[in-house]
Amino acid sequence: MSQHPGLSVERLSTIKPSATLQATIAAKKMRAEGIDVLNLAAGEPDMGTPNSIIEATKQALDDGFTRYTSARGDAVLIDAIISKMHQDYGVDYAAEEVIATVGAKGAISLALDATLEPGDEVILCAPFWVTYADVIRLSGGRPIVVQSDANNGFLPNIEDIKAAITAKTKMIVVNSPNNPTGRIWPNVLLDDLADVAKEHGLWLMSDDIYERVYYTEKRPETLIQRRPELKEHIIVINGVAKAYAMTGYRIGYTCGPKPLIDGMYKLQQQRLSHPSSMAQVASAYALSEPDIVQEDMRVMREAFQRRRDEIVPKLQAHPALTCAMPEGAFYAFVQVNPSVVARLEPGRKVAEILLQKAHVSVVAGEAFGCPHAFRLSFAVADDVLSEGVQRILDFFDGIIDSSEAGELS
Repeated sequence: MSQHPGLSVERLSTIKPSATLQATIAAKKMRAEGIDVLNLAAGEPDMGTPNSIIEATKQALDDGFTRYTSARGDAVLIDAIISKMHQDYGVDYAAEEVIATVGAKGAISLALDATLEPGDEVILCAPFWVTYADVIRLSGGRPIVVQSDANNGFLPNIEDIKAAITAKTKMIVVNSPNNPTGRIWPNVLLDDLADVAKEHGLWLMSDDIYERVYYTEKRPETLIQRRPELKEHIIVINGVAKAYAMTGYRIGYTCGPKPLIDGMYKLQQQRLSHPSSMAQVASAYALSEPDIVQEDMRVMREAFQRRRDEIVPKLQAHPALTCAMPEGAFYAFVQVNPSVVARLEPGRKVAEILLQKAHVSVVAGEAFGCPHAFRLSFAVADDVLSEGVQRILDFFDGIIDSSEAGELS
């Protein structure tokens, strides 16, 4: 029997499996073995997709939206995106400056492929979303990680970003509200980044996927909203997954300069054709945000905020842990204090230990560029969240109380 011709070992060796998916798989495996594992690793709202959006999906099917669309996206969705950008941010885009994609991840991947040459550098501010570094590598680029300080709430420092710029720098990634920290980047930082991009001729990729999930009194401003005059430098990434609980619809989009969108259009034609036609129509309805959808969004945000307010103070109060208050998204990013890390089993990620010892699934901080930390989601049922956080606190209580390091092996 002959063997297959082989795989692209070099390319595959540079890419890690998705940390969030791996955490979920590990939890499912343990549950299948009869172990009571609580999953706090989820990256999606636990509420169902709003009924009115589901009805819009059914109507799209009834209306025959089951055929090919343009690789840019159907006109009904493109028009809805253009309308949103005008109404929400006061920025006008032409249809040729917008493309619908297979999820926001698809938008990011196509945008990177359309802009990066081999060896180009992309600045990431840690902690950063787990996928950024790998898709940059897949596009031939090189991620350059700028660390932030847990004591400063994991907000990037503009001077550190400036210091990381070289002749090969092509792009800086902006993600606010941030995954995994939930922090909203201050307006002054957004302005500073815009000035840096203008001075050095850089792209700014603004991942705004959580911009409608916030807990501040005032809706946070986005980069394009603050600096519309730099439209030629800004790549807006967004989608319907998080704000409207439509993760399975797989609809993302990009707004940017026409040459960029044309490049993404060409790539999508050959790779993917286009996102699902009926999902595009349903997403156009969601983005129009009729009153019934806005009410569902309000209910979701209030539930997330109530859960956040319940668990984060408990995490902050524990002497083993440091956790900044999330202002958006639905995650808490928890750093384990160095004196406690020294007592954990060497060479193992905190998330692995919590899974094995506390039977709680979280995502390892290493995947976000920050060792000795973990991300937990509060987009889970109240009882699961409360019990999961209590198990984590109990575990670290035991670490502090224990006088025998060997007990942790």
